Amino acid sequence: MTNNLAETTISVEMQTPEIKITNKEKLDALVDAVVKKYSGIVVTEDTLKECKKTLTELRKLSKELNAKRLEKQRQYETPVKEFKAQIDAYINQINDVISDIKQGTDEFEEKRKAEKQTAIQNLINEMAGNYGVDPETIEIDKKWLNKSTTMKKIAEEIANKMKEKQRLDDDWKIIKKYAQDKGMLADHYQTYIGVFSAFEIEKMIDEDADKKAEQDRNQAEELMFAKAVDEETGEIKQAIQQVTFTIKGTEEQLNQVAAYLKNSGVETVSASNRETVIGG
Repeated sequence: MTNNLAETTISVEMQTPEIKITNKEKLDALVDAVVKKYSGIVVTEDTLKECKKTLTELRKLSKELNAKRLEKQRQYETPVKEFKAQIDAYINQINDVISDIKQGTDEFEEKRKAEKQTAIQNLINEMAGNYGVDPETIEIDKKWLNKSTTMKKIAEEIANKMKEKQRLDDDWKIIKKYAQDKGMLADHYQTYIGVFSAFEIEKMIDEDADKKAEQDRNQAEELMFAKAVDEETGEIKQAIQQVTFTIKGTEEQLNQVAAYLKNSGVETVSASNRETVIGG
């Protein structure tokens, strides 16, 4: 489709009307005389009547001057208003066409974006299996829908996103196991993934585990003291004994032993890290 809109020119002829006061010298003299005569006039009881008459005459003169200005101004503005109406009519007709074309181009662009988004999602689904990530976790970047962004570029950025997701998933697995081994709730640390390194999060877990262990020891000591000593008399009700074991078993068995000790109220004075001696 071709057009010659660029070659179109708008030709407007303008003849600026001249507004001239034909008796300007006379009017200058009149106004000067009035100003000189009545400036600084003092109103007294004797001059009150004359001042009121003068005031009426001056107001009449001012009104006549303003009326003449409005008359000529309206005559001057009339062709401007007519010209504006003509141009506005042209603009409205053109804007109607612009609106129709704009609607068509918008609909075409939305269709193109929808088709490209589908193609991108299919690409994500296809690539997800190679990286072992859930395709639903990969968000489509809005700039990918731009016409100038090639599918090759998009594939590269998707790959980078999936590699980062892989890294974060691996970090989460490490943190989750580390927290469980320390007897801490892993979910509390999930929000730190991607913000801090796995090493930094492990340090947080160590600090929290130490604080929790200290709190548990204090509570256990308080509980044992309450059971062993009569608070009123201070007499020992039952002796507290201590024994050291080194036990061996499956992870599940050791977890059951740890749970039993915790639930029984027995204080754990010290505990070594678990060590795999067979298998693993």
